[in-house]
Amino acid sequence: MMALGLVPEWRCKMLHVTTAELRKDTEALIRKVNSDNEPILVSENQKVLAVIMPVTAESFEDELEDTIDLEAARRSLAEQGEDLTLAEYEKRMKLTDGV
Repeated sequence: MMALGLVPEWRCKMLHVTTAELRKDTEALIRKVNSDNEPILVSENQKVLAVIMPVTAESFEDELEDTIDLEAARRSLAEQGEDLTLAEYEKRMKLTDGV
């Protein structure tokens, strides 16, 4: 089994950059993500640390709505003296099958 975060080059066709390359060429890499509409994997010592992904207006709006809903639910639960993880909240709200 492969360690989490390690992606063999042959299994992933995405562009890979190191953290040093990202620091050096941040603006160009962000423009590339947006123009190619493809994510870029950022790694250090051959371990993937992050993914830079293009954002569409629709996907951003969906994520923002999810975040607002989750924060509202957390505030409500905190007022009741409960604190849930996202997985617990989704399970309670039957948003996932608990996997």
